[in-house]
Amino acid sequence: MIDLCEEDSDQSEIISLKNALQMLTEEERTIILLSYTAGYSSKEIGKIMHLKDSTVRSKLMRSTEKLRK
Repeated sequence: MIDLCEEDSDQSEIISLKNALQMLTEEERTIILLSYTAGYSSKEIGKIMHLKDSTVRSKLMRSTEKLRK
């Protein structure tokens, strides 16, 4: 049996996440998505985006903090 309350809660969380992602810059969104959804390492993301590994890690950390707020 499907729990409608749980389904509504999931939808609400998805909408909240989408709204939060829209508040990030395109570069920040790309780094977040490549890291968390595609599973790329910061080194791999750096190669894809032509950024230093340390820059990717820094932007990932800052972007994640923005999403938490």
